[in-house]
Amino acid sequence: MTILNNISLKVLKFLVLLFPVSFLFGSPMINTCTILISLTGLFYYNKNIFSWLDKIPLYITTLFFLCIIFSSYYQFVSGEENKDTIKSLLFLRYFVFLIVIKTMVMKTDLNLKHFFISSLFISVLISLDIIIQFIFGKNILGYEPIEFTRQVKYYTSVFGKELVAGGFVQMFSIIGIFSIFFIFKRINNKLFLYSLFFIFVSLFLISLTLAGNRMPLVMFIIFLILVSLIIKIKNKKFYLIGTSSVIILIFSIIVYDSDVLIKRSMNFYAGIPKPPTIINELKKEYPELKKYENSGIPFHNSEEFLLTKLKSSIDNKTKDIELTDASKFPTNGINYVQIGYEEILYTGIIKNNLQGVKRGMRDTVPSVHEKGSTVTGSNFYKRHGYFSGHLPIFITSLDLFLDKPILGNGIKSYRNNCYKKVHLPNRICQNHPHNFVLEILNDTGFLGFLIIYSLVLYLLHSNFKDYQLGETRKTEISNWIYLGIILGIIIQFFPFKSSGSFFSTFNATYTFMLIGISLGLNELKYKKNS
Repeated sequence: MTILNNISLKVLKFLVLLFPVSFLFGSPMINTCTILISLTGLFYYNKNIFSWLDKIPLYITTLFFLCIIFSSYYQFVSGEENKDTIKSLLFLRYFVFLIVIKTMVMKTDLNLKHFFISSLFISVLISLDIIIQFIFGKNILGYEPIEFTRQVKYYTSVFGKELVAGGFVQMFSIIGIFSIFFIFKRINNKLFLYSLFFIFVSLFLISLTLAGNRMPLVMFIIFLILVSLIIKIKNKKFYLIGTSSVIILIFSIIVYDSDVLIKRSMNFYAGIPKPPTIINELKKEYPELKKYENSGIPFHNSEEFLLTKLKSSIDNKTKDIELTDASKFPTNGINYVQIGYEEILYTGIIKNNLQGVKRGMRDTVPSVHEKGSTVTGSNFYKRHGYFSGHLPIFITSLDLFLDKPILGNGIKSYRNNCYKKVHLPNRICQNHPHNFVLEILNDTGFLGFLIIYSLVLYLLHSNFKDYQLGETRKTEISNWIYLGIILGIIIQFFPFKSSGSFFSTFNATYTFMLIGISLGLNELKYKKNS
């Protein structure tokens, strides 16, 4: 039995070290790796896996997974059809997974330094592959970049058609980069260490820019700022503040010098959903559209959606605007039409020509519009700028959440329920809400949100207190590891970022790996004190 246990432990350690590599092969490999780690851990640790010195995070974690199941099956019992209900039970695999990781850390069976080095190695490899793909037009496997327009390319490395390269580099680089300081700990030269830090950060910034995923790039810059603010030792703080400032300055110069990057940056900024816009839209009532409720008929296909075309092209100063057919549009009083994202006021219509025209109304900008551009009536049905597409998704998600604010609608319910709202303006169907907070609120209600963020705040507080103790902590865990896990969790649960689905294999596995390590670090404190 001892031989079998030794083999099990070696296999378990090997699987965890290969964990970052599994992400390169997609969800099937990630799930396989997760299940193997969970089953091997259950076999090796047996009943010891449920041994917790600090019971509070155990109760909170358990409550969150129970909340997912209860919320999903409550909707099912209530007669709400949700084909993903069974997934709430399958999601329990992450509960077992994080407990195994927690136990490995607590019993010091998981060498976190090796795990961080593994994360650094794989994120550097993908970053270099992205740069190769940019320079030569193909990566090392022969994959070409994804091109949407002449000016918009996504360099996806080994991920092919999946636009996740930026997210992968961001996730594993922000924990892996700290391994520099214990890989080269014998080199007693601070200038060399921080120069190396500068080189790796520059590499990640370049690859994230080329990958085309804007939010991972933004989060990496926020990560650099947080490093400078949180880092404990004064000398290191000075060096990292300087390094981060120089890196951000250089990156800003690169962006400023590129018309494509400037345009994409401006579109990104313009596309940030504004809370007042969301709140005002949610406050609106559309009684005349109630007849379409739960029909799945999109607003733009309803009778109330006035639609025509622009008969001639116009520039940003033209006030002589002619429509192809304005027979259904209001002809008296102050009215509006929308062309693209520009709102135009008019006071009458004569032979399809708008009268009393005023351009760029209601916080929009006069623009150039080509012949045949779509023109819609927008007196009350104001369509907000689409840009990244997140605004209508966020509005739809909050609208669904407000229907069932306490328990939510069950796991992955957005894609199953969004059809109930698309008859209203500025609503849209997608697979998920593209934001962790909104998805957790939508699927588990305020109760689930309160539980999971209570766990996150509890662990961040506990880990940060241990980080501040430094060498007096009396554990063999490097302070850089504490810093990496703290920042990894902050970035992963950053409430204002757009993201993939919280419940997807890609995000859930990484998230609960971080939480498992954080739980283990928390347990080490109680283990040393017992």
